[in-house]
Amino acid sequence: MNILDYVDVDLLQNANKIYFKPYIPMPKMKNVINSFGFEIEPDDIEILIDNTVFGSAKEGIVITNEMLFCKELLKDPFIISLSNIESITVKKNTLSNSLILNDKKSIIDLSQPEYNDLELLFGGINIYLKEINEFNVVDEDEDEVIDERKEWLKEIIENEHLSSQELEDEIEQEDPPKENQNVRQRSFLGKITDGVKQDGKGWFLPCWLARWRVVSPRREAIVLCRKNLSAL
Repeated sequence: MNILDYVDVDLLQNANKIYFKPYIPMPKMKNVINSFGFEIEPDDIEILIDNTVFGSAKEGIVITNEMLFCKELLKDPFIISLSNIESITVKKNTLSNSLILNDKKSIIDLSQPEYNDLELLFGGINIYLKEINEFNVVDEDEDEVIDERKEWLKEIIENEHLSSQELEDEIEQEDPPKENQNVRQRSFLGKITDGVKQDGKGWFLPCWLARWRVVSPRREAIVLCRKNLSAL
């Protein structure tokens, strides 16, 4: 995702002291990199807000697809990850406009850009923030599901009390009577399907069944458990 896809650049192209990639003047870019003190790659800068009277861009805001950099006059620069920001609102003051982070904290006062331009700019940026936050939540949910599957597979293996050597010994044994095979298969399959019903996340079980063999079903299921566990 690119943050500029969420900003109405056409309406803001004549905005005072707001610049967008690829039309950021190179002298401003160099001053930003030198003044802000962070390792900012010029190609990563998507938006520059110049908050200086004479246009040097030594103070203001730099926005990339992942970070927000701020530098205010006579104050230390700082950086915030966009993934930690839920919203940025603009508060109009008498002589400046304040940016409010997550409806709580003022992070910087801007005296050069117009209030309406900042409102339009951060209206689009807030949509972008919502998108990346939802994307991050999905990633966290997927990680949680994988961890749960790992624990579930470990529990199945531990409950069966089969070591690697025991698996090898069972492979070498002669096939048990077919009737006993079916009983053992149904018994162990019952344990697994019960776990799926309780866990609710057994999407990989059909691929197990597609590979299930009648011969030594208990050993086959444990082997597949371990393969699935190592693949996560």
